[in-house]
Amino acid sequence: MSKEGVLWTPSPSAGKEEFKMNSKISRGLSLIIILALLATSLIGCSAQQKSTDVNQTPETPETTETPETPAAPEKPEPMTLVAGSASTGGSNYLLMAGWGEMINKYTDHKIVTEATGGPASNIELIGNGDAQIGVVAMSIALPAYNGTGWAEGKDFSMLRSMFGVHDALMDGVTLPGKGIESIYDLNGKMVSVGPAGGTPALAVPDILGYYGVNPKYVNLGQEDSINALKDNQIDAAIFFGGIPRPAYQELAASHDVVRLGLSDEEVEEIVKELPQYSTEKIAAGTYSYATEDYLTLKDRYAYAVDKNIPEEVVYELVKTTLDNLEEFKSVHKSLDKLEIGDILLEGVALPLHKGAIRALEEAGVTIPDYLKLAE
Repeated sequence: MSKEGVLWTPSPSAGKEEFKMNSKISRGLSLIIILALLATSLIGCSAQQKSTDVNQTPETPETTETPETPAAPEKPEPMTLVAGSASTGGSNYLLMAGWGEMINKYTDHKIVTEATGGPASNIELIGNGDAQIGVVAMSIALPAYNGTGWAEGKDFSMLRSMFGVHDALMDGVTLPGKGIESIYDLNGKMVSVGPAGGTPALAVPDILGYYGVNPKYVNLGQEDSINALKDNQIDAAIFFGGIPRPAYQELAASHDVVRLGLSDEEVEEIVKELPQYSTEKIAAGTYSYATEDYLTLKDRYAYAVDKNIPEEVVYELVKTTLDNLEEFKSVHKSLDKLEIGDILLEGVALPLHKGAIRALEEAGVTIPDYLKLAE
């Protein structure tokens, strides 16, 4: 048959070769499939791991307990406090009234200023509970606290100071021709020391008595004393107060004046024996008759408080004063020297209230040990 009429079939050798080729292809495909499956499996595991990592809640690190913040001191209950001052219109009345208005403005407490007979009356009022605050003078407050001198037999141990406010200086005058050149010439003489119960009327007899001098005391105000001296009704006048004293300047304008007081040595001696006093130098020229500097006794005025007033209340009163000191100073020129520092306690001899100690120390004021009590 012609080639064109015969169907073409592969030869046996060709079939073997074909089989071999097909086997190779089959194995190759199988390998590819296996590798693909393996890759798919690996990718799936990786994705599952990532999914697990994303969805897994992170471990919370161990925390230490936060220490509790100390509770702030409770704000004290508002109090109404009666404050003793002095006679209406006097500097100590104006000072206390101005201070009270400031406290009323900045705190919830209420200060009621009462006109009184002055420091001695204020001590009495605090002692019997009719007042809680008062302006006092160290010359009579420390003896009152100790139960000595004018306060012998009385209990004023509740007195505490808050801060000093201003000074009063001892100064006396007489006229030529009365035979008086020093305090030792005052025995039996008529000496005016201000109204009965006032600070000079209590302090001057103690000072002169220390030196064994015993005049006849007359209780006249400053202007009345100067008029009585001019009229030869008294022999001398001795007061505590601000310097220069207008009544003394008026006297010096029309009369020769003899300064009457302690010598520098006597001043130094008495402050060692009577710690309620300190010293102050009065400059020459302060008065026309003061031709040279001289020492005199200084009596410090301070605001006192009943020790039973809560610490937080007194702390708030003193802190408010310090925070607004310039406003307080604007009340009266006698406060011009007042500033946050040791001057707040200069000349103060009465122990401090613990609330005042706290406020003053926070303001950086150094507190002498003798003003601190273990209460």
